[in-house]
Amino acid sequence: YMMGEGMGNMTLEELQSLEKHLQLWICHVRSMK
Repeated sequence: YMMGEGMGNMTLEELQSLEKHLQLWICHVRSMK
């Protein structure tokens, strides 16, 4: 398993789920303040 190949295999779905996770986390942190 090569590093460059791993990045290429990171699907759009994974990226989108990561993005959603980040947004939820940011909203959560903001609401705590």
